[in-house]
Amino acid sequence: MRRGRCKGHFSMSLGGGGYSATSNAAYEDYYDANVLIVAAAGNGGNSALGYPASYPAVVSVASLTSSGSRSSFSQYNDQVEIAAPGSAVLSTHKNNGYTTMSGTSMACPHVAGVAALLWTHFPQCTNNQIRNAMIQSAREPPSEPRNTAGWDKYYGWGIVNAGNAYELLKNGCEVAGGDSNPPAGEGLSYYALGGKDQGVPLTPTPAPTPLPPTPAPTPLPPCPGAQQRFEVQIITDNYPGETTWTLTDKCDASIGEMMSGGPYSTSSTPYSDMSACANDGQYEFKINDSFGDGVC
Repeated sequence: MRRGRCKGHFSMSLGGGGYSATSNAAYEDYYDANVLIVAAAGNGGNSALGYPASYPAVVSVASLTSSGSRSSFSQYNDQVEIAAPGSAVLSTHKNNGYTTMSGTSMACPHVAGVAALLWTHFPQCTNNQIRNAMIQSAREPPSEPRNTAGWDKYYGWGIVNAGNAYELLKNGCEVAGGDSNPPAGEGLSYYALGGKDQGVPLTPTPAPTPLPPTPAPTPLPPCPGAQQRFEVQIITDNYPGETTWTLTDKCDASIGEMMSGGPYSTSSTPYSDMSACANDGQYEFKINDSFGDGVC
């Protein structure tokens, strides 16, 4: 298995024949060598898989009209990965002329050209990262049959967009396109799934460092003699600054107000660190809302 980083890409406006294990292995070897291959999805206008576009290590390109809708001839299947203009595209022609031509073969070079442009600006990225950056930044098509964001068999992940992909890659190759270090014994083709399964295998986020356990609160000292501890627990409402309270000893005027609290600063928050030792007797607990509409 080749594991080099030669870097390059092919645009293959061709197709024909069925699946070949030998060809599949060859395209995987190219992928492992950091080569990105882009191919035309096919022009049968049906759901059959066309090759080489439908090999996982190859980017399968569907065709769009000038309005952004799928070209009627464009193949639609699980390996379609991205879409580009392919109907009535002005192209060079024989005898030094120009003509309009249609086909996924016209759409394919648009995607290959975007890949080349991105690689020029971000040469440190792998083929798989450039590939994933294009599908992660693809523009949603404006018309039916697509009606939800994401992937579908007609447009793949959407319409290739060079500007979006460039801005995404400015955040870094791994942010835009995923990991570039396959497991031991594997090449870059480990990441090549193609079509609907081609995603971004992001580097796993490390588990957060667990916080140290919250120490148990220091126990309050016991009350002397026959006294009992009186605790006040308050949960503030939406207007904590309006809430105050007092606890008054009604039997011993010399003591009077024993405890008080508020106003508070945080809404919907429990406050429970208020306590006092009290003898058996009569006490008055009074809670007040300064606005006069009660706790709410």
